[in-house]
Amino acid sequence: MILGLLTGSRPLAEVSALILGLVYAPIAIAALAELCCGVPAPRLEKRGETFVISTPFGSRRVAALEIRDVRHGVLDLTPIRHYGACKALLDTLLVNPEFSYTLIYEKSSGAFRAVLLMVPRRELSEARLLSAALEVVKQLRPLGVEARPLQEPPPLSLKPKRGAPGAFLLLLLAALSIALLWVGAYALGGILALYSVVALILACSARRHLHHVEGELLYLKANESMFTEPSYEEMYSRSRWLFELLNSLEGYVIIVRLDRAPAYVGRLLERRAFSLYERATAFDKLSLMVKADRLLNAADRHFHRREALLEVTLTVIATRRAAKALRRAFEVAGLSLGKAFIRSPALWGALGLP
Repeated sequence: MILGLLTGSRPLAEVSALILGLVYAPIAIAALAELCCGVPAPRLEKRGETFVISTPFGSRRVAALEIRDVRHGVLDLTPIRHYGACKALLDTLLVNPEFSYTLIYEKSSGAFRAVLLMVPRRELSEARLLSAALEVVKQLRPLGVEARPLQEPPPLSLKPKRGAPGAFLLLLLAALSIALLWVGAYALGGILALYSVVALILACSARRHLHHVEGELLYLKANESMFTEPSYEEMYSRSRWLFELLNSLEGYVIIVRLDRAPAYVGRLLERRAFSLYERATAFDKLSLMVKADRLLNAADRHFHRREALLEVTLTVIATRRAAKALRRAFEVAGLSLGKAFIRSPALWGALGLP
């Protein structure tokens, strides 16, 4: 496009602008649909004794538990007991491979609320879901965690949004694109027509799931904690500091989805570390040696300390002040959070169907 402008060739500039518009079409269309009509997000609705997660692509029954009490807090434990309690909790949740687990931790108006969603990987009957939920309740009780079936869905800082005003704006953009085509701006008019029409179709297909996100939305961008081997005291001090920070903040929702990684991931980490070591010694590259050492630390934690490898999806919805504080706190723990330009992927990753 710049070459077309410099040479004064209008056809070259038009073709370049059209190619550029098509390359960025998926991102631009999703952003335009969210800006005009709202963010499409899964809906959690009560149905019988369980809940249903509904999406434009289907729905599934899920079990939901409300954490009512935790007998032993961070301040009541020693570093070694804290590590043992955390490991026992994760091992308890991840023992059933049929489920993916989503923990929703919310604080608003001075009140805490913690909810555990058990999302099956395939459709299960209501009786089967309730039986699995009661089994988790029994397993959590020896750990000092009291839970009971959830009665109403958590608010999640999401409000239903009417898509009619946004749809009208998209129709105006489509009309503007026709005017641009009429005056001869074919590339700009064609791109604007493509963006507005496809965004309108997406918004109409997900009209029952459009929401307004109240606050900033952050997502887990990178996890550096797995490449280190912190001591029990370091993990305890970080947990204690994060516990005190969460108590002092107001107006946030933290959504964490946990899945056990496939067995081959640990072996893949080890093979990747050995491959990097061989390349580092062959070419005398210090950067590759450091990267290989970090990967080998992660593999060592899995094979020798018997720590489970997890697939983690983390999404935070918070006020500006709380989002800034939480972002810095998670960075200290080795979790890098980024601000979502397009919000729907972060919500679908944390609350969607596995």
